[in-house]
Amino acid sequence: MKKIVVFTLILCCFCSAYSQDFREEYNRQVIKIDSLEKVIKEKEKQFDEYESKNKKNLAVLSDSIKKLKSFEKFRKEKKTYDDQLKQKDESIALLNRQISEKDGQISEERKKSEQKAREEKENGKNEILANIENSYKGQFDDLIKSSSKLSVKRDMAIVGDVAEPNVKQVLTDLEKYFEAYEALKDKFTSTRINEALKKIDQIKQKSPLLDALKESVERYELHHNELKGTIAKLVELDDTVTARDIPKDKEMKFKNISSNLGYYMHGFPSYIKYPYLSGIVLEIFEIKLHNVDTGIKDLLNKL
Repeated sequence: MKKIVVFTLILCCFCSAYSQDFREEYNRQVIKIDSLEKVIKEKEKQFDEYESKNKKNLAVLSDSIKKLKSFEKFRKEKKTYDDQLKQKDESIALLNRQISEKDGQISEERKKSEQKAREEKENGKNEILANIENSYKGQFDDLIKSSSKLSVKRDMAIVGDVAEPNVKQVLTDLEKYFEAYEALKDKFTSTRINEALKKIDQIKQKSPLLDALKESVERYELHHNELKGTIAKLVELDDTVTARDIPKDKEMKFKNISSNLGYYMHGFPSYIKYPYLSGIVLEIFEIKLHNVDTGIKDLLNKL
């Protein structure tokens, strides 16, 4: 019995000791489990974060893949475009070469045309010069009749210094002739007449028409003075005789006027060579035909 009690006590002690160790081990395991749970939770948290991050990275990667695919498509399209652009560049280069060749041909043709035009112009100019020169190789009187001051100036401007010396002299003489003749168309002044005579004396050619012009210029003063005297008589007649509206008196006065003018015209028939003087005579007739009493004193101022 005693043994049993002792055994029981020993067993109880052993159980108590074992129970104490067990609790301690249990507690250690609990602590270890808690630590492991914390680690697991931390790992789960890290895994969740890693998974979330991976999802984001996967989304970015997926987007990158899409972009890459789009870029690959763009690259292929760009290559196609580059190939087309290269073909176009080659076509443009070929077209530029063709244009350059055409420009060269056009430039060459233009040069030929310009050269031909210059040659034709030069030939035409030479032909014109030859025709002009030939037209001034006749008699001086004939040249005076077939020319004018304007035509001579025009031809002198055309032939210039290239004309033959004889032709150039003829043109110069004709120019002086027509300039001298202009004096007969102008109002008489001694200065104007002297200038005309000087030009006539400078003319190298000899001709009857030139001699006649010189005589007309020299006699201009005589015709001028005579017409001035005739107009003075008509002014005096206007001052002393008035026809009014009486037909007979008008007729008588007009006859008197015509007689004075007729005396001048018959006495100096060459007055028609003086355009300025003959113009005044015609003006007197026109005035008096309209009204014999109209005064003509202002015509004296025109002489």
